Amino acid sequence: MGAPEPNQQVAFMAFVLASIPYGLATTFNPPVTTGGLVNIIWGWVAVSAMIICVAVSLGEIMSVFPIAGGIYYQTFMLAPARWRREASWIYGWLFVVGNISITLSATFGTTLFIVAVVNLFETAPGVGVLAGEPYQVYLIFVGVTVFSNAVLALGNKWLLWLDTAAIFWTFAGVIALMISILVLAKEGRRDAKWVFTHFENNSGWPDGWAFCVGLLHAVYAMSLTGMIISRLTIYTMVATVLINTIAGLLFCIPICFVLPDLKYLASLPSAQPIPPTIKAAVGSLSGAFGLLLLLVVLGIICGIGCITASSRCIWAFSRDGAMPGAQTWARVNERLDVPLNAMVLSMVIHLLLGLIYFGLSAAFNAFLGVGVLTLNASYATSVAINLLTKR
Repeated sequence: MGAPEPNQQVAFMAFVLASIPYGLATTFNPPVTTGGLVNIIWGWVAVSAMIICVAVSLGEIMSVFPIAGGIYYQTFMLAPARWRREASWIYGWLFVVGNISITLSATFGTTLFIVAVVNLFETAPGVGVLAGEPYQVYLIFVGVTVFSNAVLALGNKWLLWLDTAAIFWTFAGVIALMISILVLAKEGRRDAKWVFTHFENNSGWPDGWAFCVGLLHAVYAMSLTGMIISRLTIYTMVATVLINTIAGLLFCIPICFVLPDLKYLASLPSAQPIPPTIKAAVGSLSGAFGLLLLLVVLGIICGIGCITASSRCIWAFSRDGAMPGAQTWARVNERLDVPLNAMVLSMVIHLLLGLIYFGLSAAFNAFLGVGVLTLNASYATSVAINLLTKR
């Protein structure tokens, strides 16, 4: 299912597929509400430092056990013989659930972002052209999910070209976006002291707790990185996290210089502060729409990368007989050269879970929460076992 590529190329591809600018853009609401600029910038730095430590630890283990199964196989090899099978099975399922949940949050996050971008166009002041009814959101989600899976399944032999093009798209798009908002800045620019030191809690929670909740912004975005890099070498893991850390700062800092009033952003019904921020900075509806389309494309690319990771995770776990119907999900389609059955299973699960949005508008946060908890638990397991067994 594809030949290995040089470390530098893999690091840049992992950076593109993790799509940090997209991840930060779609989860900008928590820090805006709970801590303001301190959370956005310094929270990102703090979480990135923690993720680098995780990357070094996982990279060391992966260099010894480089296999598609990743976390659950490493757990099996590192755990004491008397309970290695049980530990591997439990944390393998955590890894599978985490991959599926994070992939779902990526595609659903893109959906909500698309709705927010479209609603920059208004039929009346404050009334977007798209009502955002649950069925409308779900249909867009279905379109995003099916399209991403179709690109991966039918265009597998062109994915290398797509990845390469995505690298240039990411760098060019983010640079164009950042330069545009800083140069135009129709509503003025904030001063540096405000950008790097302002703390504002609009959540109603105690400041300390609110700050911790605001860190979820960075954790969510970096979870996409962790999902993509969890099978890479130590060099590419650390390099990818460092690149993403820098990219996150290059995205967040210019945005912070042109942020509107934080109370206004925290009160947005869409819970998507970036589209109105870009619109206010550019001063042009069509200009803002064009710039935001860059992030929408990054969201699609991120979804394709996450689907790749989750389908391979299901395929590997099934290959080792750990899932019901393992023989079916472990098959690789010879013509397309992809684990098509695993991809279909993943897509069906996503579409079914997406129905939760009809009864729970906060479904996106739930998907993110489950994904972050299960993925990080699976990452911590092999590292903890490695420490406890003193290997």
